[in-house]
Amino acid sequence: MRRMLMLLIWGALAFWGPKLAFEAGVGKHAGTQVMTWLLPASFLLFASITAYQSRDRSLPSAAIFMCLGLWLLGGIAILASATLQGAGYRTDTLGQALVVTLLSFIPIYTAILATYDGTLYALLLTLIVAPLIHVVLERRHWILSPQIRSLFSRSSSG
Repeated sequence: MRRMLMLLIWGALAFWGPKLAFEAGVGKHAGTQVMTWLLPASFLLFASITAYQSRDRSLPSAAIFMCLGLWLLGGIAILASATLQGAGYRTDTLGQALVVTLLSFIPIYTAILATYDGTLYALLLTLIVAPLIHVVLERRHWILSPQIRSLFSRSSSG
């Protein structure tokens, strides 16, 4: 469970980290074309390294859980990016900020925010890249935990 949580956070940082670092350093929104290629490339690099290092077959798929993390935590990252540009949490009341933060844990809301942010193509590219990393580097790692898979398997008694 702890490893899955770390992979979720690591995936969000691997994908959204370059965008946040650029906008914190420069103070303005990065170009859509740059982010369309930079964010998936960053994710590809970090997910490949993480997947290559995890040889234990009893571990979850790093690429899949990292991809899930960037979708689950993407709304918060996009709002943090907007805050760096003078919008986002700076302009919201506490109630609005709470609602938007809770909604950001819904993956479709990440896609909606990414459309306005200009990073939707980067998200879609990464949605293609992550399963490819899983198939190439960690095919034997699980996506559904063994406990959950055992619920769906047939019992050995007749």
